[in-house]
Amino acid sequence: MARGNIDVEVIGVRQLTPRVKEFLLRAADGAPLPEYTAGAHIALHTVSGEHGLIVRHYSLVGGQGMEDDPRNVYRIAVQREDHGRGSAHIHAAFAVGTRLQVGPPANNFPLARNDPHVLLIAGGIGITPIYSMARSLHRRRRSFSVFYAGRDAGQMAYRDELVSLCEGEARIHCSNERGHPDLLALLQEQPAGTVVYICGPARMIEAARHAAAELGWPEEQVRSEM
Repeated sequence: MARGNIDVEVIGVRQLTPRVKEFLLRAADGAPLPEYTAGAHIALHTVSGEHGLIVRHYSLVGGQGMEDDPRNVYRIAVQREDHGRGSAHIHAAFAVGTRLQVGPPANNFPLARNDPHVLLIAGGIGITPIYSMARSLHRRRRSFSVFYAGRDAGQMAYRDELVSLCEGEARIHCSNERGHPDLLALLQEQPAGTVVYICGPARMIEAARHAAAELGWPEEQVRSEM
């Protein structure tokens, strides 16, 4: 039987970048929340006085560095969009003590357990599931590297945490300094059998798929949520 929505309370708010806030959501009754795996997301249900019910989906980060969140806490990061009424409401209205509901975790972007080598690619706020995957791969001592692209360093949530976690295996690409990333060259550098997990703007995902096809990679070696 499908589980219904869960009452949670905001217990922490952290400004990650000028446009991204991190929220810690704890079960209102203190009980353990449903478990999840890297790449999972939750549906956040909140009510705006202006727009009524708002439902938005956010990836679960899982913790900070290698320290996992308590079982009764979910961690999400929300980027405020210029024309996004949901993200604008969350940024303006959510504070410690705010009550809301979330749906149980779902995972349309699962990380396989035994890929020979993994390349994680994040664009902008797409870092949220990618950071969670990096934490999982690091913990399990799997072979992986990360490529994180953003407009500039100050806009890139979890940049420092990712670099620290990945111990030299994270590459940061700032487009204001280096232009658009060359994904074909990036894929050409990878060892045989590499599986790519990518989250970011649709154009970036399509560019990665196009580059993989140009190199003759099977379609299943580039995975995304879309």
